[in-house]
Amino acid sequence: MDVPEEGKTCFDFKILSHREIFYYRKLFSNKFYRFNTNGEFVMAGFIDSVLGLFGKKSESSSQHKDSTSTEKSSTKIISEEDYSNIQIVDQVPGSQNISKTDEPDDQYQSITVHGHSIYDPPVSVPSYATSGMTWVGNGQSISVQRFTIHNPLMYWSNNNYPDASCIATSLKVEKPENTNVPSLPYWPQYSGLTPAQRWKYLSWLSQGRNNDLDEIGYAFIFFYGLERRAIIEKKDFDIILDEVNRLLLKYPTSNSFNSYLNQFKAYIIGSQLKGMNDEDIRRYFPSLDNLDERSTKILISWFWSNNRSLQWKLCYSLSKNSPEFQKTNITKKSPDLLTQLFRKKFQQNFPDGIQFISEFEQFPLNYRPASPSLLQYGGYSQGSNFIEPLSLPIPSLSSPPFQTLKKIWIDCIDELKPVVNKLNKTDGSITREVYSLLPDALKDDISHPELELWRNFISSRPPVDGSIILQVSDIAHLIGIEKRNVLTSSQSKTVTSTASDFGWALVPDQTISGTSYKWDDTVALIPIEEREKSVSENFQSAALIFEMAHGIAASDETVTETEEKYLHNFVSEQFSLNPSEITCLKGLQKVLEISPPALSKIGKRLSKYLSPDQKIALANFLGDIVLLDNKFVKEEQKALKTVFKALEINPTVSEELIKKLLIGQTPEKPVTVLKSEGIRSGEIIPPREITPEFTINREKLKQTMEDTRAVQNILASVFEQEQEEIIQNMEPEVKIPDASIPIDGRLKELDLPFPSETIPMLDIKYLSMLHDIMKSNELSQDDFTGLARKHNLMPRAAFDDINTWADEELGDFLLEESESRIIVNYKK
Repeated sequence: MDVPEEGKTCFDFKILSHREIFYYRKLFSNKFYRFNTNGEFVMAGFIDSVLGLFGKKSESSSQHKDSTSTEKSSTKIISEEDYSNIQIVDQVPGSQNISKTDEPDDQYQSITVHGHSIYDPPVSVPSYATSGMTWVGNGQSISVQRFTIHNPLMYWSNNNYPDASCIATSLKVEKPENTNVPSLPYWPQYSGLTPAQRWKYLSWLSQGRNNDLDEIGYAFIFFYGLERRAIIEKKDFDIILDEVNRLLLKYPTSNSFNSYLNQFKAYIIGSQLKGMNDEDIRRYFPSLDNLDERSTKILISWFWSNNRSLQWKLCYSLSKNSPEFQKTNITKKSPDLLTQLFRKKFQQNFPDGIQFISEFEQFPLNYRPASPSLLQYGGYSQGSNFIEPLSLPIPSLSSPPFQTLKKIWIDCIDELKPVVNKLNKTDGSITREVYSLLPDALKDDISHPELELWRNFISSRPPVDGSIILQVSDIAHLIGIEKRNVLTSSQSKTVTSTASDFGWALVPDQTISGTSYKWDDTVALIPIEEREKSVSENFQSAALIFEMAHGIAASDETVTETEEKYLHNFVSEQFSLNPSEITCLKGLQKVLEISPPALSKIGKRLSKYLSPDQKIALANFLGDIVLLDNKFVKEEQKALKTVFKALEINPTVSEELIKKLLIGQTPEKPVTVLKSEGIRSGEIIPPREITPEFTINREKLKQTMEDTRAVQNILASVFEQEQEEIIQNMEPEVKIPDASIPIDGRLKELDLPFPSETIPMLDIKYLSMLHDIMKSNELSQDDFTGLARKHNLMPRAAFDDINTWADEELGDFLLEESESRIIVNYKK
């Protein structure tokens, strides 16, 4: 190297490490992007102060003379007075140790000098003007290093780099020799790319920005230009928004890229919202049920400002993304099921959408650029915000309609939780077990996986008068239940729910009372064409009254066709049964003809829940039904006594009730006057009028009709208490853990084998049970239930909640059901 003139200082960068060079060039100029670590730069004497940062000293040029380099160097000598105006320093050519990257090595320590960290975006802070850059838009082309780019939508320059996206045509581009191209830094910039990286980027641009990318950073560089054009220059909004939409569709897998582009899109549209029309909204937001929070609230503002109702798709996006609504991973695990269920519930509650709401609030809309150039230009690290924030009016999310919307969302989550948990065990396949857990609203749209099997089963048993009479064992065998004298309550429920899932009602439904079917029980299958016409709770009261009345009528071993018809009509009318329920009642009648009801069993069932006054009211009601035909034969008296005894009515009161009924009956046979054997004058006695076999006591009927509502209420109370008792037997009451023991202390005592940060995310009431579970690799269903009861927990709720926690925190379910056992899926 030539000796510099007097008063100048030579500085050999060989005395700096690569990290120090990286820091130096970043501190003083963004132009040293291509740098030879063995090259020599000659700069002003102030370098000594820079070297002091690293504990280095400069050496005179005489110590680094190299006659071979003198002829080849093109080093510029820069005076001390001119250092503040440095724009670019020529690179010393020719070296085998040229650095291919601008990133520091792993041992570099972050140093902040004059307010700048080396991990800030490596961009200078010039006056942000367009000088030196040219925008190339749609309908134009540009050629860069043998690449022709059509409709480029980008900035270019000859040798200036004022923006991270700007393509400097003077920079070297080189086709990589192999696929081993260095990775891009976090804030990639075109001027900072290696020649091989520039080749990859230009190749992508020249192919219409349609090829797959192994690094999303290349798409970011392109986006920086779009961002600058729209945010700073406020031009080409429509073209840029269309391109952003295209990029979002093309590269959907990068959360970071999607987040930045959606924020940009929301801000630009928010700033132009008043001028938007329906066509614009459809153009920029083709899918309203898959929006981020900002886009959702911007559109809500537009709809609200234009007096438009909010439809289900937009409200779904709001529920899914807004912090005011409950968060759930179902949006990722089973988005289709959640979308379908939400739509149905929303349209049921808001058939015309959410209408105009007078209450409103302001939604703040700020924008933080993705481009490192705009970030540093705006001084974001110092808290400045040079991009004007927006504020848009939206209807108040605390208003009644949105409170209803929040409830709809919560209901959807609660109804789908068990479905999603079961789906995780079936690899997403909808099995019979999964289908049975689906909300009814979804069963109408999703075919049962065993529908063909059921159709074949039904086709061999054609209905008679609207019902199919068969044994419980027929259905149990079809769904794989092994023969046993009495089914378990769970198996009985499966039999009933399976029939229901295929659109058939099973009568009688033993699960209502919490009892189980016997293997050879007779039942009736009745097709229910529409789910909304299925049997109601009211039918259960009617069916029970019908059973008792039929049992009493059959006590003389004969129930005439006339009696059956009248009893059927009476119950149907008094309990206001719908057509499906009337068909079910006919099916029940057929079952009772084959298997008469056990009156004492029914009486005992009711006795548990009725007060003495309610028992008397029910007894009078049954007596009134018996007297409707003006008869009260001995067999019926005996049957009623059996019911009264089962109801535990006091014997004295029971006798009084029977006497009252005897007094109320019409004599069975009219008095017959015998003819005189002699011939006497006078009128002839008319012949005896023949009494119809079955006549109705109209006065008694009127009284019975008035009592029906009271009996309905009594029986409804019985069914409600039965269901509560079933739940209590299955799921014991949960006791709140002792709060006097600190949570940290409990965790230490339990010593659970999970990452410490995951344990607090599980409801504390499950910790002790989880500790016991983790003592073994598997346990039986009975043992699991026993553990739940030991800790005063609900077995099914514990199973589902622990698995939900494990899936979210550990990445997989902890408990797996395998036949009659539960496997603990965790390697300690």
